Amino acid sequence: MNIRFILSGNRKKASSRVRGFWISDELEELGCSCSILFKNTKIELMRIIFQLYQYDVYIFQKVYSKYHVLLVRILMIFNKKIYLDIDDYPSLTNDPSVMKNFKKMVLLSDRVFCGSKNLVKLVDKISNNKSTLIKTSINFKNYTKTITKPKSIDDKICLGWIGNGKYYKDDLIKIIYPPLNELSKSINFKLKIIGLNNELELHKKFTQLNNVELCLINDIDWSNENLISRELNEIDIGLYPLLPNYFNKFKCGFKALEYMAMKIPVVASPVSLNKQIIQHNFNGFFANNDNEWINYLNQLIFDSNKRKSMGMTGYKFVKKNFSIEYAAKDILKIIS
Repeated sequence: MNIRFILSGNRKKASSRVRGFWISDELEELGCSCSILFKNTKIELMRIIFQLYQYDVYIFQKVYSKYHVLLVRILMIFNKKIYLDIDDYPSLTNDPSVMKNFKKMVLLSDRVFCGSKNLVKLVDKISNNKSTLIKTSINFKNYTKTITKPKSIDDKICLGWIGNGKYYKDDLIKIIYPPLNELSKSINFKLKIIGLNNELELHKKFTQLNNVELCLINDIDWSNENLISRELNEIDIGLYPLLPNYFNKFKCGFKALEYMAMKIPVVASPVSLNKQIIQHNFNGFFANNDNEWINYLNQLIFDSNKRKSMGMTGYKFVKKNFSIEYAAKDILKIIS
């Protein structure tokens, strides 16, 4: 089977990397032939028309321009199988043109692969029986926890966050800064933020923390899987704050999955798919307010056995339920 992916970005973009490139790699292992397009210019999209004979299946991932809609209509004429893949709400600003094209893409596609149950509900409101839950999953080959010596009593525990600061600025400042500021008054710890993405407000805010060893990384080569793993290795406790807003309720919990894949215990907001991934006080903690963030972080900072057991429990859970091999096999069953 020949499959063409039309992605919204290259390997540096998380959703394209995880639900495009990783899935493509796995489908190749299963005997498919995959090709990826991530430069969504008019010229590149027009070229697809002249290559129609080469592919049986087309998977569009988070692309909603009028040119993508037109391309889908053309592909339909030639009886190609067409699928849409989504792992976020279509528009952060609820842009009318984006939402209009999104609805058209849903209606024209054979099926829509949704990263969360809330996205399934969103698609079902547009068209019944079009949605299929394909969980955002982890490629465990790219997440290796380096064995290090146990921390001594003088070593600082490292709290960490990874992502794109451009889109999570408010979540970090409004949710995680206040409890960290309070903790810093009595505990020496290290804070590592990977991905400030030139957000000066984030830099300014977190440099106000006293008594905290800061490691603020503006950007990394997200296409380098080994580099992501190396940056996460230092983190002892993963932070996943999410505001309970409309956009966040469609999130697919990828940060929690990354921490767990690295055997890092996670403290998270009980928002969106986090509630299906994290089992409170078993493979992670849910924090609803400042006091709970402080309480659960305190527990993990001072209890190395709790960190280790919770990290291992999270790892086993994600390995069993969110491995990329399962997601690829589920997709292959649908498109075959």
